[in-house]
Amino acid sequence: MAAYDDLDGIKITADPKVKRKDNKAIVRLNIHINGDPKPVVVSLKMMLSNDWHIYDVVFSGVSLVKNYQASFNSQIKRKGIEGLMAKASKKLRKHTSENCPVCIAMNFKKSMLAKQ
Repeated sequence: MAAYDDLDGIKITADPKVKRKDNKAIVRLNIHINGDPKPVVVSLKMMLSNDWHIYDVVFSGVSLVKNYQASFNSQIKRKGIEGLMAKASKKLRKHTSENCPVCIAMNFKKSMLAKQ
C-alpha cells in the first residue's frame, strides 16, 4: 500500500458513449488521480450472458487477454502444454486469499454488504 500513500483522491467516471454490438460492449473508464485533468483511460470489454461480465481489460493499448495469450503461447512453445499446465498448477498451489487482489476485493465487498 505504500505506493498509494501519495494519492489524495481518485475519481472514476464511465464514458456515457458505450460502444455496443449485439451482446458485447466496450465501456471506457476515465480515472482522474489527485485532480490531474488528464485521465487514465481503461476500457472494459464486456459480454452479456444473463448479466454483464467483463472479459477483458485494456490499458494503454495493452489487452490483458492478449497479453496472457502471448505469455501462454510462449510457454507452450518452450515447454509444451504440459509445461504450461505444470506452471499454472504451481501458481494455483501458492494462491491464498491473503495475497490475491481479486479475493481481497471480494472479501471487502462481502464485509461491506454484511454491515448494511
